[in-house]
Amino acid sequence: RERVRKCLVVDDVDSIRKLLSARLRRIVPDLTIETGENGLEGLNKWKAAKGDQRFDLIITDVVMPLMSGPEMVARLREAESKEIALGHTPVVGMSANTAPADVQEFLDTGMDGFMTKPMPSS
Repeated sequence: RERVRKCLVVDDVDSIRKLLSARLRRIVPDLTIETGENGLEGLNKWKAAKGDQRFDLIITDVVMPLMSGPEMVARLREAESKEIALGHTPVVGMSANTAPADVQEFLDTGMDGFMTKPMPSS
């Protein structure tokens, strides 16, 4: 099992990106984390990462402006299917919406897992 060294966190809410990044760094202190504000930015960062700079994991919100998490994942999976050298990038979707049918819909888009969106303490 490979160790996660580089993670991309995609969410349109700055406080969620910061909270999730801080929680991930507590688990893996030397983890390199990049962030994106929407699916389009996330997809572009994923495409730009080459060689050992590729992401080991992407965690993405589902509902975002410009491009949703599921749309980003669909485009990412399409690119992976066309270029075998890209391999498979694990993607975990996150949302406050945890209805079983919705979670299954997210997974059906090509996401590898799902988590409840972390919420900042008030």
